[in-house]
This record gives sequence, C-alpha cells and structure tokens, in this order.
Amino acid sequence: GRIVNIGSTSGRVALPYIGPYAASKFALRALTDSLRVELAPWGIAVCLVEPGNVSTPIWNKSKSLGIDLRTGRTGIRTRGQSHHDRAMQTIEQTADSSLSPGT
Repeated sequence: GRIVNIGSTSGRVALPYIGPYAASKFALRALTDSLRVELAPWGIAVCLVEPGNVSTPIWNKSKSLGIDLRTGRTGIRTRGQSHHDRAMQTIEQTADSSLSPGT
C-alpha cells in the first residue's frame, strides 16, 4: 500500500502573515515522516507531495492583512516598516508567481 499526503512548500519555509497555514503544513510534514517509519514494517510507503505555489485565496488574505497592519486598521502598530515592506514584497512576489489551480 501507499499513503500520499499533499502538503505545500510552506511546510519548508514560512512566509510572513501565513503562520497558521505554514504551521499546519510543517505538522503534516512531521506526521508523514513519522508514518513513513511506523508503517514501513508492513510495507506501506508514505510520501509527501509538496507542489509549488498555487493561486488560491490565501495570497489575497495575507496581502490584505499586511495592508491592514501597515495602515493601522487592525489596531496593531507595525514597528519595523522596512521589515514589513520586505515581507509584503515577498508575499506579492510569491502570489504573482503562483500557478492557477489545475495547471
């Protein structure tokens, strides 16, 4: 038998403003690693597929959160504007280079 888990590259590198999502993908990676060892005696292979970025609503949500933080709409002040600006640039570049679902 074989178990195939579908993860994300966010399980390797956590980008700003998607921490909970990245945490879930790191957890799936850990579960897959554990299951691989635990199920090996029964000949059950376990693997993790980590596709590249896919254009989904998560990117717009993270961009919106970043904008809200920058403009103060969340009630939280962003201290390091240059750090925030770099984080937003990373999110925008990642979103812009994402593939459409089904591609």
